[in-house]
Order: sequence, then C-alpha cells, then structure tokens
Amino acid sequence: MSLYNVFAATIDEMPAQVIPKALELQRKMLEEDLAGKRTMPMNEVRSILSFCRFMEVVRQGGECLPIAVPEKHFEFYRETVERLVRANILTSQATDQFDLVFCKSALRLKAVA
Repeated sequence: MSLYNVFAATIDEMPAQVIPKALELQRKMLEEDLAGKRTMPMNEVRSILSFCRFMEVVRQGGECLPIAVPEKHFEFYRETVERLVRANILTSQATDQFDLVFCKSALRLKAVA
C-alpha cells in the first residue's frame, strides 16, 4: 500500500474532530523524514505535505499559493475539507479557498510543465 493510500485510509477513518491534529502530526513526521533524507515517494510526500500545510494555513486564517496534486488526491482532499466544514471545524470559506488553491487548471499546468 502506498504512502498516500495509508494516509487517506487513516484520515478517512478518523472522527472529524481529530483530523486537524492528525494532519499536524503527519506534517511533522514527513518533514522529519525529509530532513533525515529517508527515501520516500516524493510525489506523494509533496502532495500530503501540501494538504497538511494548506489545512494549517486555513485554520489560522491565512492564504496559500496554488498547489498541484494528483487528481485522485485532489478529490480526497476536497472531501476532507467538506467533511471538516460540515463538522464546524472549518468555516465554509475553507471550501472556497481549497477551490482556489487546488484548482484543476493548476494540475494541468503542472502536468505540462
């Protein structure tokens, strides 16, 4: 099972209230792995780190630059944001921010580049 698949399955099974803390811990672990030069699938690491960082910034009321992730990841991340909005953990603006940051056109541009 890939790093992303394990991550997605783990987050999907968690109650919404603990997801923000889980994302913070996941971000820290991945950053430590990168600092320690542990071998990992970098495209999955970049994607997961981007989502974790996005969630941290959104919770603090900040903004992010556009982020390119694989379409499969995009769908899961959007569902997770919507789930956190429904649970009143994020404001409804988080969905709008997600749509601006993780736009499909950015994905196409990344694929062409």
